Amino acid sequence: QLVRFAYAYEMDTSNGKRTGLRRDGILSSEASEGPQHDRTAHSDTLLTHFMKSDGSDCAFGGKSHWQKSDAVGGISGTLNELLACAGVTLDSDPAKLMSGTFHASPHLRTMGFRLALHLDFRQDHFGKKTVEVR
Repeated sequence: QLVRFAYAYEMDTSNGKRTGLRRDGILSSEASEGPQHDRTAHSDTLLTHFMKSDGSDCAFGGKSHWQKSDAVGGISGTLNELLACAGVTLDSDPAKLMSGTFHASPHLRTMGFRLALHLDFRQDHFGKKTVEVR
């Protein structure tokens, strides 16, 4: 089961006036800034870092760190890789994953589940942008 992961973001630095928009992500090879009608394209570095919930590295698509130049258009990996990042498999017992007593199917694969990803965008004082995916 192949999964393609892609994202983009827009940030308004003009307090809602939409004159200081900054856009970036892995859907395009260029970042841009400026108002909607007059955007200026520029190159930018962006790192996508896949992590487990405990903050340790987690491989998706064969590696945990993806430079924007390697990820333009999206990052492909497997559902099993994403599940491993969450610490489960399709054969995990749902009753052991949740507190309390409830009757459930014996495996996630027969019960169904929702996989939610948390993206945390960060920029350091030097302008390096990192997106942490958990």
